[in-house]
Amino acid sequence: MTEIPVDPDWQDGKNHPRWRAFQEIVAERNRQDEKWGEQNHPPEWWLAILVEEVGEFAEAIQHRQFGGPAGAGVLVEAVHVAAVAFSIVECCERNGWNHAPDEGGE
Repeated sequence: MTEIPVDPDWQDGKNHPRWRAFQEIVAERNRQDEKWGEQNHPPEWWLAILVEEVGEFAEAIQHRQFGGPAGAGVLVEAVHVAAVAFSIVECCERNGWNHAPDEGGE
């Protein structure tokens, strides 16, 4: 695995938006693991879970724009989307679903 350089502008800055975002995603991942344990779903299940979270994110955006009870939850839902995507990557790593070298990981 290629090491990714860490931007020195945010790694020590607890107030940097990237650091705060990372902390929120990790906290959500921990919450998910506490609730459901380690998840090793097939790719099509992961897609369904991710799309459901994206739908909740879209709903929060619509409520924020036009009014509604979920309007204050845009950040929360964005964190859920990121945490599920992160969980998918973890599952890929655990189960050897690595990309082919010629695909470049995109």
